[in-house]
Amino acid sequence: MHSAVMQNKKYIQFADKNTVEVISLGSLQRGIDNGDRKAETYTEKLPDGTEVEYLVKYPGMTVEDMLGLNRSRANSYNKTGKIPYTAIVDPHTLEQMHYWSGGQSANTIMEEVMVARKELVKEHGAGLSRADLRMVDSSEGEVAGLLAEDEFKKAFRLFEKLAKKSGDWPQELQGRVESIQASIHDAAKARIKALESEASEDPARAKRALRKLASDLRGTDLEEDVNRVMEALG
Repeated sequence: MHSAVMQNKKYIQFADKNTVEVISLGSLQRGIDNGDRKAETYTEKLPDGTEVEYLVKYPGMTVEDMLGLNRSRANSYNKTGKIPYTAIVDPHTLEQMHYWSGGQSANTIMEEVMVARKELVKEHGAGLSRADLRMVDSSEGEVAGLLAEDEFKKAFRLFEKLAKKSGDWPQELQGRVESIQASIHDAAKARIKALESEASEDPARAKRALRKLASDLRGTDLEEDVNRVMEALG
């Protein structure tokens, strides 16, 4: 089923919008110990320079990740003693909604997933899309880059775009959006304070920077702070 489903391009696109895949491999450690090619790994360097080893057959998953899943509740669903075993699980109750014992086609699984999805959406609402989650992930990095360049207007615009979409998001994700707002606010306050200190050495340069900052912060609660510093410089 790995090649027929997990490596099926149509299923990968479908799963990105409709499922969260949880895999339990009972014999992974044995395969690693025996040097099985199905347990081969590759190393990738993260942005911070850290090297991480991932499984070739499961890109983005480490050996520790996969062994941890096998110790999770995912390992408890198969009561048949046969493999492969596939189950559709209600994410709210963790109860099985449907299962198959033996290999299945991607189309068979997708059809049943859509039946389950309709039932879950009717009872719990549409839920969070991976597209929205990726938007928050990318925005955190983008805002950090903008703040490093003192581009506060662009950073606030990016935050406002997120804030408009976040009303129905889970509290944890809303908290990340609030953290983005706080990071912009704190960076802007630090910039105001720095320019206030620099004004004693180079008033003209500080005024130019403050005028740009005033424009960037217009309409925010920090606009008054910038204007206060500019008025003090005359």
